[in-house]
Amino acid sequence: MSDTEMQPIVLGAFTAESRIADAANSSVYRGRHNGTNTDVAIKILQYDHSVDESRQRFQHEVRSTARILHPGIVRLFE
Repeated sequence: MSDTEMQPIVLGAFTAESRIADAANSSVYRGRHNGTNTDVAIKILQYDHSVDESRQRFQHEVRSTARILHPGIVRLFE
């Protein structure tokens, strides 16, 4: 799958450079951490009318991912 070209978007300490995947409630972007110039993946939730449920699912995903330390699994920054 090729990245979707776009203008870079600064999101706090990160810059989203291209969209690499879409899911039902989120999009994932290839990006960089601005302070360290580290390659990162940035996941952004889509607006959902059931905001509380979506936010709870995402927070559960964040907590679960943060506990995993494996070279084949992404590290969680924030």
